[in-house]
Amino acid sequence: MDGMKSSDLHSKITDLKLRIDDLMKNTMDPKDALAAAMKELSNALEEIDIAQKEPLPQDKNLQSSHLAVEAERQRYLKLFNLMPCGCIITDLKGTIKEANNAASNLLRSKIIGVSLATLLEEGNLDDLKTNLDRLKRGEVIRDWEVRMKPPEGMVIPVSISANGIPDSQDKPSSLSWLIHDMTEYRRAEEALRESEAMYRQIIENANEVIVVAQERILKFANRKAVEVTGYSKRELESMQFTELIHPDDRQMVMENYLRRLKGESVPAAYSFRVINKRGDIRWARISPVKIFWGGRPATLNLMSDITEGRQAEEELRLFKSAVANANDGVVILMPDPADMKRPRIEYTNQAFQKMTGYDREEMIGRCPEFLSGPDTDPAPIAEIKKALSNKQPTRVERISYRKDKTKFWSELSLVPLLNKAGEVDHWVSIERETTERRRYEEELKEAKRVLHENLSFLQRLADTIPSPVFYTGLNGRYLGCNKVFEGLLGIGREEIIGRSAYKLMPKDMADRYHEMDESLFSSPGTQVYEAQVQNAKGIILDFVITKATYTDADGAMAGIVGVMLDITERKRAEETLRTERLKLDMVLQNIGAGLAIISRDYRTVWANNVLKKIFGDVEGKSCHLTYNQQDTVCPDCGVKRVFEQGEEVAVHEQSGKDAQGETIWSQIIATPIRDDKGKVTEALELVVPITERKRSEEALAFNNIILRTQQELSLDGVLVVDEHGEILSSNQRFVDMWEISPDVIESRSDERALLSVMDKLANPEEFMRKVKQLHEVRDETSRDEIVLKDGRSFDCYSAPMLGASGRYYGRVLYFRDITERKQADEVRERLVRELESKNIEMERFIYTVSHDLRSPLLTINGFVGFLESDLAKGSSERVKVDLKMISSAISKMDRLLKDTLELSRIGRVANPPEVVSFTEIVQEALDQMSEKIRARGVQVKIKTNLPFVNVDRMRIVEVLINLMENSIKYMGDQPHPNIEVGCRLDGGEKVFFVKDNGMGIDPSQHDKVFGLFYKVDKKSEGSGAGLAIVKRIIEIHGGRIWVESELGKGCTICFNLPVAK
Repeated sequence: MDGMKSSDLHSKITDLKLRIDDLMKNTMDPKDALAAAMKELSNALEEIDIAQKEPLPQDKNLQSSHLAVEAERQRYLKLFNLMPCGCIITDLKGTIKEANNAASNLLRSKIIGVSLATLLEEGNLDDLKTNLDRLKRGEVIRDWEVRMKPPEGMVIPVSISANGIPDSQDKPSSLSWLIHDMTEYRRAEEALRESEAMYRQIIENANEVIVVAQERILKFANRKAVEVTGYSKRELESMQFTELIHPDDRQMVMENYLRRLKGESVPAAYSFRVINKRGDIRWARISPVKIFWGGRPATLNLMSDITEGRQAEEELRLFKSAVANANDGVVILMPDPADMKRPRIEYTNQAFQKMTGYDREEMIGRCPEFLSGPDTDPAPIAEIKKALSNKQPTRVERISYRKDKTKFWSELSLVPLLNKAGEVDHWVSIERETTERRRYEEELKEAKRVLHENLSFLQRLADTIPSPVFYTGLNGRYLGCNKVFEGLLGIGREEIIGRSAYKLMPKDMADRYHEMDESLFSSPGTQVYEAQVQNAKGIILDFVITKATYTDADGAMAGIVGVMLDITERKRAEETLRTERLKLDMVLQNIGAGLAIISRDYRTVWANNVLKKIFGDVEGKSCHLTYNQQDTVCPDCGVKRVFEQGEEVAVHEQSGKDAQGETIWSQIIATPIRDDKGKVTEALELVVPITERKRSEEALAFNNIILRTQQELSLDGVLVVDEHGEILSSNQRFVDMWEISPDVIESRSDERALLSVMDKLANPEEFMRKVKQLHEVRDETSRDEIVLKDGRSFDCYSAPMLGASGRYYGRVLYFRDITERKQADEVRERLVRELESKNIEMERFIYTVSHDLRSPLLTINGFVGFLESDLAKGSSERVKVDLKMISSAISKMDRLLKDTLELSRIGRVANPPEVVSFTEIVQEALDQMSEKIRARGVQVKIKTNLPFVNVDRMRIVEVLINLMENSIKYMGDQPHPNIEVGCRLDGGEKVFFVKDNGMGIDPSQHDKVFGLFYKVDKKSEGSGAGLAIVKRIIEIHGGRIWVESELGKGCTICFNLPVAK
């Protein structure tokens, strides 16, 4: 034959057609697809031109076959060594015959010829013997966990999967072992267990109720739930949750619970009443989340006691943060009563400002119509106005203009917000830019059109390629051939032309050719089949024959053109290759993990049985559709990084559906496959199932969600620090309580946080002493009260975070503001003290009254007896004396009863207080006392600049009269009696006083003088209730009264009164 073999041309044409079909179907960029198609066309034309100009010798076919065999062998060896897991091949006794690079690197030595038994710990040898026997019987070993001991280095935990490699009789002739290094996995397991223990401890010690409800039954309850409800953990985790809910709220709670499980819209949080075991009713706010517990739907519920307050402010803060940081543009509009179709912008988030180029201040108060421009379609604008008029939501796509006058496409969703009256209060607009998507759709449409035109040209070229080997007419007679065809038959062209196949070769072969020709005439087009031909030396050779019909100038069928490819040596090479491939395929098919070869257009060229068992028939399909059902290449795809970034080993994880529709997770390790020139042509993927590991990670993430939610919903301030003093987390309540700036929290330094609060503490030294103690005694749990300079008090509860092994991870601190509670306690204690004082005073009062009233009653009783006796004797003088004594006793009792009544009225009957000058009160008392003062010749002195007081004026006048009467009464024989009324300053406190120069009072009597009916001089006038009344009046005004006196040195009565500001 001349130049390139026609079979090669046919193969190139066939490959070209397949790749063009792929380009039409896959999701490559249209420009890349078009460029690839044109490159394929250029290569095909170039090879055809070389085939016509450079004839090749016949022997090159055999050499090409050998090279193909060797290339396939090298390809599979390269795959073997590119595998990221250790793989070894042993004989049936366990002696290592082959090992890939990963196995040699893992065991850090040359292991060819070494017995597998010498690489295992002694405790695994019996299992090795058992597994060798199982493998000889054709069984498969999976996930055999052992400890390998390399000649040099430390013991390595590994997981081994093994299977037999069958010979031609399908019996194991050697063994394949896949070795996974489990060192990092074991470390991850230990870390996960410790992390789970840490978060479980945090959940159990959380200061909020955390419960899980499934099928109306509580399945989990933390320690706080036990404390709040009064039920034991065992009782809670088997009871229907409705038993804890107030009867009036049960229907509402149950409806929300069932609707949440169905996925319907329900409030994220709501309030209801809870009844504990004692029957107490408390208000609670619940924040439920739908979860899966044991594989079945359930709800995770966080409950806070909101009897004394609600958490609306925190929820509002979270909502504002979510809107402000949303990726889509968010606009809140205020309806314009004058024109409902033209609402005004009230708020825009950062995403919308970035999308439009306008600052928020430039948009506030404006109608959004300013974003329209020349190319804005009126239809979506009309739809928006219609929705505004009808107060209904809508969604449109439109062209808008940025501040710099560039236009962009966006998808807009407009939703009305109703107030309690059902009227539209605001509108919310959520807008997403779609410019890139629209541009891509237009480019894709144009690229497909161009690609279709070129494909039509390539198809015509493939049907009419000018490379004749032979061609015949409709009658089957040869009309021409090339020199290679002449050499095959051993005769010249002139002897071939005009003769049929029946004249040139054996009848059975000619029958086969004639049958295929007739089939091609019946179905014109291209025909490829294999057949045998006897050459001039009588040797039977194998050929692939490619035929196509051709037409004349009028388009009528004129005959057949054919190309023959000698595949005799290829057949022999294929048989050799098939045997080698069978061995390697057995290793790769049963390696214990999924393996696949991915082409540069992300299609699965080949996959082993493990991968097919997981995902079904994946060959020829896009890998992203197979693994995770996506229409485009995954953003973090390892194969993409190998192709585009040149990574040697690219690892990523992803989720998807297996062949049974179950969700699974896989770790995908991608490595490049290069051609002889080092160009990356394909990628090898190792797909390792990691679903169980992901479930563990999801459990950890779930615990993190619980912890973070509990922190943010807690009424307490929460701070978590690690063992090195770095802040791991804190909630907003903690920041608000301590008034810590955001930059301190962002620094994550507990030292900075401590320094920022030192000036707020009433006793910073004691605070730092306690902090130092907790640092030194890490396993200590403490509860302390912290007092601030501004009067607030915090209850601080601190507990260590300990892992299952006892390792210290840090500390959790809860801060609760107890200021109001302490203030209430102080008020209660003051009232209790006052009550106790009044009870003592009442007892003394009752005793005094009963004692002093008894004296005149005894006198009356005695003289009544004398009166009877004197009347019987007829002694009129004695009768008069008796009656006088009885009358005197009755008068005394009357005075006692009047003073007692007056004392009891003080505090119950009072005039409203008024602001008055103390000087005026003194003067009023002097006016009422003027006669007595003048009769005794007393000199009264009043201090100047006396303050204003806020008092019951009449009662204070009464106080001064009583005190001055006592001063006059107890002047004794003082020749120059003086009384001084004034006010002095004692330690910042104003003290009022009435001072005389009379007899004075012995210090032993100072506390007694204010007792009911007590008199210093028993013979003096009056009942002795005066000072008791004075004391009562002063105390009713919130003051106190006392005596400063010595016998013979005069007396000063001091007291406090509320001074007006």
